[in-house]
Amino acid sequence: MRYRLLQRRRVSELVAAAENDAGHCTATSVEIDAAGTDYQGQPRFDVFAGAKRLGEIAVQGKESKASTGEQRVAELTEAAVEAQPFHIDLSGGLNPKTIEIRYVNDQRAGDGRPGDRNLFIRSIKVNGQPVPNSKLHVDEQSHGYTDDSGTAMYTNGSLWVSGPFIEGCS
Repeated sequence: MRYRLLQRRRVSELVAAAENDAGHCTATSVEIDAAGTDYQGQPRFDVFAGAKRLGEIAVQGKESKASTGEQRVAELTEAAVEAQPFHIDLSGGLNPKTIEIRYVNDQRAGDGRPGDRNLFIRSIKVNGQPVPNSKLHVDEQSHGYTDDSGTAMYTNGSLWVSGPFIEGCS
């Protein structure tokens, strides 16, 4: 009889621990620090968790006057200093394995003419914890790159954020 009581208590403790771990491993929020350069409008990006679109965000950018590649890079680097945080709620039980930040409205004046709309993602946090660069993957379409300062995107494309997002969770 005592053995059964101990066994029931142990099973109850294991179930409670598993429920607690599941709550700890659930992504409930995403914060994206973003900046950009404006040309005939602000840069915009959509945020997806798995296949579900969570929202569209317009970023107040610095007006673009760049006409060369070097100027575009310098201009976006300067704009990145003023990155603003954008918050996305994931509390609907989504708990995604990937998050996609899709730059959707690139615009450029053309060769030799001033003006280019670009997007810069300085950082991404899930549940308030920074996502390391090793979990960020920018697609070739965006002509972007990720370094220690963040991710620059020069044409439409996606920045993929790979989970697991919480340390120690799978």
